[in-house]
Amino acid sequence: MLAGIGCCMPYRLLHGRSLLSRWAESNINGYQGIVNVNRRLGTYGSNRPIRSDLTLKRSFSSTSSFTPIRCSSTSSNSSTVDAISTGSDDSIFDVRGKIPVSVPVVELKSADCSSTLWELVKTKMIKPYLDLFIETYDLSVTPKDGDQESVIQEIISALKRRNVAVKCSALDPRAEESNDANYRHAYSPISVSLRSRLLGALFVEPIMITNIPRLIPTWKKPIIVSHHVFGDQYRDKGLTLHGGGRVELVFTPNDSKEPPKRCLVADFSEGDNGLCLGMYATESSITSFARCCFRYCILHRLPLYLSVNNPKMATYDGVFQSVFDDIYVKEFKTQFDHLNIWYEPRKFNNMVSEVLRSEGGFLWACKNYDGDVNADLVSAGFGLPGFTTYTYLSQDHQMCIVEGSNIPVRRLSPDDKGSGLIVGNPLSTIFTWTRGLKLRARLDGNARLQQFCYDLESACIDTVEAGVYTRDILPYVDNNHHKVSGVDYLSTEAFLDVVLKTLKVKLVSFQAPQTFSAASNRLSDLW
Repeated sequence: MLAGIGCCMPYRLLHGRSLLSRWAESNINGYQGIVNVNRRLGTYGSNRPIRSDLTLKRSFSSTSSFTPIRCSSTSSNSSTVDAISTGSDDSIFDVRGKIPVSVPVVELKSADCSSTLWELVKTKMIKPYLDLFIETYDLSVTPKDGDQESVIQEIISALKRRNVAVKCSALDPRAEESNDANYRHAYSPISVSLRSRLLGALFVEPIMITNIPRLIPTWKKPIIVSHHVFGDQYRDKGLTLHGGGRVELVFTPNDSKEPPKRCLVADFSEGDNGLCLGMYATESSITSFARCCFRYCILHRLPLYLSVNNPKMATYDGVFQSVFDDIYVKEFKTQFDHLNIWYEPRKFNNMVSEVLRSEGGFLWACKNYDGDVNADLVSAGFGLPGFTTYTYLSQDHQMCIVEGSNIPVRRLSPDDKGSGLIVGNPLSTIFTWTRGLKLRARLDGNARLQQFCYDLESACIDTVEAGVYTRDILPYVDNNHHKVSGVDYLSTEAFLDVVLKTLKVKLVSFQAPQTFSAASNRLSDLW
């Protein structure tokens, strides 16, 4: 009881921010420079929402000037206050326990070193805060010949039940690894296979950080690149031709009464070698792609630009444009006008020049391969190549697969900074989890989970903007860092520890006043 009184009485005297500032400053282990506590916490007036339902896990040291208390309540009129004795740094401050997540999430794991970073993020940033069941599919297990189809079907079945999947990014194999069973080419396109079965669109969004110099300084707002996920170059068929001949496109209808349709592609002169390529798409996949893009723009209030190679590929790209135009007029134009956003098709070459001159703030829809190229362009333009999230969404936005970019991850050699430490920035991996969990929160109506995701993303960005980097970020912050030392950067584990401290302050800053106020009122009744 005395411990509870000692904690809560100063709150009544000092009010909101002052107590919270002292409490946070005394329990962040002396770390200065990540968060200016007074600036972040601000004041708690009537216009500032206070969340009493957000989970907080917090470590205390035995030298803390305040004794933590645990408050749990089922309604605004009842609360239970009991004291928790201070102990080691592993002591935990629980307000309402872990955030419950009612529906499991599908996890797709890979075999390379990026999975080490994946497990580290999951252990430090996800499991301690969320009561979440994870349904895991290990893609590193080498399948027997012909088993890839069964693996894909299992994942699709799980995704249709669970709606949300998060995928560990798979690094591209080096030449010496290309024949290794764990790097079989059968598993490199598994994401492409999944997306092509489910249809929809893939959205590539950069992680924007203000203190990272941008190669294109005019970009002030994010540019999201979406692309078609079925067919095009990823399902093409090619031939090398020797000795002259004719190349034709032939379509044979299932109805035997209809004659085949033929189109002459090229007539090679005798003795001249050559090559040819054929690709395709379906109208249903283009329709799903269009609806998914329009719904994304409505959700995020972004204008939409479609880039097509028209009239150079009038037949192929013309279908893309006509499908988008028809769906926009019939289904989405009224909503776009109401939100003061727009849809506009552009020629591909004109669109690229317009993007480079723009300030951002739009969705750029492309065909499959075009989207891959443009996504890399946009990522590099924002200053951090690879710091992006890849989110597949079905056309009704009820299913998603989120994957981080393939950021190089390795372990330091003994001559570098000590063996066993992981080097690689975890931001893309963290955002993979948060983007998937945001959809989980939206589908389930879980406000606590949604707010946790926003807080975690904000903590990551605030940490980097405060000058805390991993090794791979340094060259993009300062071009003079041709050779860096351990003084200039942190290992991945140390970086995550700093992010966690920032996250804890964010969680405390919203819920602590409500929690301490409830405890104070309860103790005043006891007095």
